[in-house]
Amino acid sequence: MKSQFKWFTLSLLIAMIFGTRMQASGTTKTNLKNEEGNSTCNVLSLKKYTLVTKNGEEFAFNGLTLTQELPANTDFYIKDSDGKIYYGGYHGCEIYAENHKNLSTYYPVEDKTVTEKPMPFNLRKANTWIFTITEPASADETIKLTADIQNPTGEVKYMFSTNYMVESDEVFDADGKITKQLSAGKPFFITRDDDFGLFNLTAAESNAPDGYRYWKFSEDAIAVGYIPAKVINAFSVKDADLYTITLDTENKKVTVEAIPTVYTLVAGNDEFAFNGLTLTQELPAQTKFYVKDNKGNEYHGSESTLELIISAEEHENLPTYAEGKNFYFMKANTWVFTLAETSDDLTLTVVPQYKGETKYMITESLDKESEDVFVDNKLTKEMTTKPFFIVRSDDYGIFELTAVERNDQKGYYIWEFGKENNTIGFIIGERRNMYRVEEDGIYTFTLDHEQNTVSSILTSNTAYNGSSTAVTSIYSDDNWSIDKDGAWYTIDGRECNGKPTQKGLYIHNGRKVTIN
Repeated sequence: MKSQFKWFTLSLLIAMIFGTRMQASGTTKTNLKNEEGNSTCNVLSLKKYTLVTKNGEEFAFNGLTLTQELPANTDFYIKDSDGKIYYGGYHGCEIYAENHKNLSTYYPVEDKTVTEKPMPFNLRKANTWIFTITEPASADETIKLTADIQNPTGEVKYMFSTNYMVESDEVFDADGKITKQLSAGKPFFITRDDDFGLFNLTAAESNAPDGYRYWKFSEDAIAVGYIPAKVINAFSVKDADLYTITLDTENKKVTVEAIPTVYTLVAGNDEFAFNGLTLTQELPAQTKFYVKDNKGNEYHGSESTLELIISAEEHENLPTYAEGKNFYFMKANTWVFTLAETSDDLTLTVVPQYKGETKYMITESLDKESEDVFVDNKLTKEMTTKPFFIVRSDDYGIFELTAVERNDQKGYYIWEFGKENNTIGFIIGERRNMYRVEEDGIYTFTLDHEQNTVSSILTSNTAYNGSSTAVTSIYSDDNWSIDKDGAWYTIDGRECNGKPTQKGLYIHNGRKVTIN
């Protein structure tokens, strides 16, 4: 034991005489080594250091280290016992995860003509910090500073924000992804929050042709590198859309890619997904529907107070509206929907998968089809002065052929056919005016689809003889010049097998006869 003490005392004396190393800064370090060559003690520098905050608080280092709790946004510098001051940099020095070890320090500039002067270090977050100074190896160097956190949590959070340096609830997931609807040309920011504080990740370069400092993502530029904590360039996108933003923290890269649009047809509580831009779907009669996408947009059929009824005249390239009434089907069918995208709009085309026949009819009710059907655009029928409809039944439903005008003396929505008013234009699908004849009788109605008109000719009036058979006297009609041979004929000239028993209008001995 005594021999070990003697060895230590001798070693200390030798070290003090021969092992002393003078530093350029005037500090002294003495390393003592045992027989195995390991250091056994370290004589600290004679120079003393102090951390000085912007508010004037001073905290003395214990040799080359200091452990101190400091509030958020603390600006500070270091001074030594020789009166030298050490700042963080010419543009400040924010201490963050990538920038907290062996930080260079700068002396203040004595020359007052120099406008750019060093600025303090900055701590973004309140914490208990461990500061370590490394002294210079030569006279033309300054000290270096390392700032560590005493009890790091290790928690890191990346956030999306439209404001610079603002904490946000929109957090990237564990895979470094977030989905956002972005506006064209509007800047956005990516922020990281960790033990060191809140910092922006800014684009490492700019591709803005107008000189502004941002990186604009597009189909040709979907990725860019980022720099933590450096205020250089913001991010933006060329086109408004729904995007997936991906952070590659290992390679420090941001990727922004537009999400493909997916459309869905919404009919009541049912939803049917489009396959790309098409959908084939069976739907019941009186279905109201609209289209929506996965980006929060809705596409309706009408801006007015009424639904847009899909018809033969209105089923191709229909415009859509963000708000309004829905589209409407009158008839049950299996429908083929096709969407067409433009730069600022979406149009819809609807056609039936299974096509049927088209019939034109006269009816007293719009609820169901009638047996009074036009043949070759003509229909002869016994009429009273009661109002009636002319309708078309096709794949899309039952639609009115309504008179474009009304001439009723009492102001009702009626067009009355007479000797002087036997032709009128019609509009399909719009409920405007009904029809009526001026007097009871048998009329022949003719549809002209090229001119969109309907005309009527009174072929006979009717006189009842009190029996079940109504006999009519013919005014004039060359179409009914059938010989008076005693046979019975249908109204379109087909011979019957004896006297008909079914109710209807027939020709017998050159006269029109109604069987009741």
